[in-house]
Amino acid sequence: MDQQRYLLVFGPKTAILAPLPAGATVYLRRSRDGGLECGEHDGPGEALVRLTMGEEVVIEPLVGQILLNDERLEEGRDLRSGDEIGLGQHGAAVFHSREHERAVQGVLRPDELHQRLRQEVERCLRYHRPLSLLLLRLNRGEAGPGFGELARTVARTVRAVDIVGWVGQGELVVLFPETGQSALVPAARIMAAIGSEARGGLARCPADGTASDTLIVGARSAALRAPTGKVEPMWGGESTLRVGELQVVAVDPKTRRLFELVRDLAPSDIPVLITGETGVGKELVAHALHHWSARREAPLVTLNCAALPESLLESELFGHERGAFSGAETHKQGLLESANGGTLFLDEISEASPAIQAKLLRVLETGRARRLGAVAEHPIDLRIVSATNRALEQELEAGRFREDLYYRLNVGAVEVPPLRDRKLDLPELTRRLLAQACQRQGRGPIHVADRAMERLLSWGWPGNVRELRNVVDRTTAVLPGDLIEVEDLPPQMGPARQREDTPPACRFRRLADEIRELERTRMMQALTASGGVHVRASELISMPLRTFVTKLKVHGLNTGKRLTDPG
Repeated sequence: MDQQRYLLVFGPKTAILAPLPAGATVYLRRSRDGGLECGEHDGPGEALVRLTMGEEVVIEPLVGQILLNDERLEEGRDLRSGDEIGLGQHGAAVFHSREHERAVQGVLRPDELHQRLRQEVERCLRYHRPLSLLLLRLNRGEAGPGFGELARTVARTVRAVDIVGWVGQGELVVLFPETGQSALVPAARIMAAIGSEARGGLARCPADGTASDTLIVGARSAALRAPTGKVEPMWGGESTLRVGELQVVAVDPKTRRLFELVRDLAPSDIPVLITGETGVGKELVAHALHHWSARREAPLVTLNCAALPESLLESELFGHERGAFSGAETHKQGLLESANGGTLFLDEISEASPAIQAKLLRVLETGRARRLGAVAEHPIDLRIVSATNRALEQELEAGRFREDLYYRLNVGAVEVPPLRDRKLDLPELTRRLLAQACQRQGRGPIHVADRAMERLLSWGWPGNVRELRNVVDRTTAVLPGDLIEVEDLPPQMGPARQREDTPPACRFRRLADEIRELERTRMMQALTASGGVHVRASELISMPLRTFVTKLKVHGLNTGKRLTDPG
């Protein structure tokens, strides 16, 4: 028996130890009595997997529903010591290789790697020292060394301070402590050592992320963009999608999946309902739906249903005849007619009155509309895209939104995730907004210090991209130099994290003072998130508008009488 490689096989009734002789091909199959057996010949009973012994042990599934470490096994894979093979109702087996364990000593298991990565990220943020992460993806389908040989080669190539570990099937991670953008140098040395057998992606902490999972996802997305045998850094790859004249930052996989869905929906004429928090970019999604559709040469017309009272909203939407009401001295074409042949985007559709909802439903059902004061209807040919930051299901239950209209508008559903859930976009988005702000203000390039980027990444961004744009514009306007430090960011953003060695407060403050300070801070955050629009700011913190306006004066925050969005 070759004691270096063997299987522990667990059947319904018994457990066996099966040797794996060097150079042999072994089948794990179901025996006649319903148990499991392992042998070099494909004898009686259903063969479940085939194991081929070479420099590495390769497992191949012969039937469906074979699992490797709880992941479905679709094709041949190299086995690592400790891998668990799930055989469904027939049982399971565990692969052991003493020579493999010795050969890759020092290469961390996934659980060990994640723990070490969390420690290194904490050290990086606590002491403001750089950290980079290289993720290597093995090109499966190509001839060459297997997973174990790849690990051995990488472990021999890295520096003494670097850390190597498995992160998943066919993925290795190398941590470069005390190394920032210069990690490209040791990463290139590793890629040269393993040839064309892998592709790599690099991410930096805190410049590209401040959480271990974020860094891994970012490095993986960069690796997927990289050519075979090359390393692609997060900060140097293609990070935007072009939508007509606009560029959309799409580093995070969530953002890319969002716009893949938008591209799939765009060619049809079905109504689309876009949902998401205020400031996430719903209008940009509507623009993409129109630009990628067959209606792109026709107009895209936008109407904010929250910006107008019901009487004006109806006139804007449907138009009116001369004399239809007091002050209607001329004929007016409505936006439904203006968008004919193109797309009508109804933002904040939840704010439309019941009467407007009923008329919109008829337009969707008949494809016809009637101006105020007119007798006859006229046909229209357009696509309706709507958006809301409210939960329309709750509006339905409260009786504030028509159920029949909801189902007509929600044929295609697109949910835009908040900025805090797609943090990989934030560094590149910040850099692009900075460049635009500098160009508008006629000043030279401005960069963001690592500690300031850490602060930005740790913030919750209740106002999403709109809030980030406001922060960038304000900081750029008052910054004396060309580097944004953490002290230059708005004070209400607070510290990025609480240091564990921070001593507790020596004495208590008056509770009334703390409540007053918290109220003022929340109002400032809401004003920033809403772009100074009082109505929206009061809604964000659930404060009545009259109270909000009064407290603006109390707290010395009176920013003028912007009660509604001027746009």
